[in-house]
Amino acid sequence: MNHSRLPTVALFTLLALLILGSLLTLLLSSCAGSFAGRAPETRTLTVPYSQAQAYTRSSQVLRQMGAEMTAMDGRQALQGLVHGAVLLSVQLQEQGMSTLVTVTASIPPGKLILGTVDELDQFCTRLQAVETVYAH
Repeated sequence: MNHSRLPTVALFTLLALLILGSLLTLLLSSCAGSFAGRAPETRTLTVPYSQAQAYTRSSQVLRQMGAEMTAMDGRQALQGLVHGAVLLSVQLQEQGMSTLVTVTASIPPGKLILGTVDELDQFCTRLQAVETVYAH
């Protein structure tokens, strides 16, 4: 082996490892910044039935999504942790013959989500599908 090239090979290897480590750090920090520190998102729907019916249907939808129910007051608020990482909070407010449903999705502290967070849209779509079934 040519000993004069040994320092050059070692230096090249060290440089390659530093670049790789920097790229990995950049990738992980951008993922954590995009998803773990994400601000809560909220959607509001009006459904054409009573607050009690909206509560029951919201609870059913959360359970269908595999949520671990973390809070339920039996009337106007419920909360579930979906996929162990996305907290869906549901607030219900009766408005005459209909109910205003406000759903907020948040990522609890210490959770890292890689990929898209679509549980909020899934909940709203499923609640509206349930609404269609019960509205007839």
